[in-house]
Amino acid sequence: MPFQQSPFEDISPDRNGVWRTGFLHLLSTCLLIVASEASHGWPFTIIDSEAPPSGRGEIFLTFDDGPHPQITPQILTVLEETDTPATFFFIGSKVAKYPELAARALLTGHQLATHGWAGDWPVLWESEAAVREIDKARQAIMWATGEEMARPTLHRPERGLVTPAISALQQACLIRIGHITFYADDASASPADADRVLEALQNGVLRHNGAAVVLHSSRYRSDAEEDDAIDKSWLPLVIKRFIDWASKQGYRFAIHPGLSGENCKGLLQ
Repeated sequence: MPFQQSPFEDISPDRNGVWRTGFLHLLSTCLLIVASEASHGWPFTIIDSEAPPSGRGEIFLTFDDGPHPQITPQILTVLEETDTPATFFFIGSKVAKYPELAARALLTGHQLATHGWAGDWPVLWESEAAVREIDKARQAIMWATGEEMARPTLHRPERGLVTPAISALQQACLIRIGHITFYADDASASPADADRVLEALQNGVLRHNGAAVVLHSSRYRSDAEEDDAIDKSWLPLVIKRFIDWASKQGYRFAIHPGLSGENCKGLLQ
């Protein structure tokens, strides 16, 4: 179906929550550190090696930084061919640009969630500013699909960083955080790294007997031209190989339920 012009195209990212450069680099370094074995309980990140589905024989297959005009359709085709459910953490500005891909993902049975508006950095302290950014992405997804999104919003903060503002929203029952069990270091991987990424996925799932895993359909760098220049042509085949391997190992795939705040159980609407 033809899509109307996006009402979001002229919206620029909210800069009220811009961080100092040095602090951003420090937190980015922390995210690299937690990719190691000692990740559980490390502050400010989405990595939680003990949360479900770890130990349950299930896999939450998730994708960040889309939709991408070439890679996302290939991912959806692989998922359709293998009858595999997944969760897409979409960037709001990209949904506004490629609404038909968000609509296709939902129509084929996958879960859509937010990953910020511009894919830059999550708001540090101001919860109200964080809500605005998340709601902007949420509105773009609902505009593209014509469907309401469940609340609390399933959200994965940009760069995988759980800032005080994001944590406050989780505890206030406004969002569920899309955690991961480990990180396979795929975001900037090249075609030469495909086997390494697949091996990291397999080893991580085996080590935890199930996992919430993330793969990146593109590498968002705030500059769309740089983003699309990264070669992700290897990704669809790795996804197919991973799904085939996991199925033979007896693992089950499920959509990501998210981690709620401590006092927010049973509030999903």
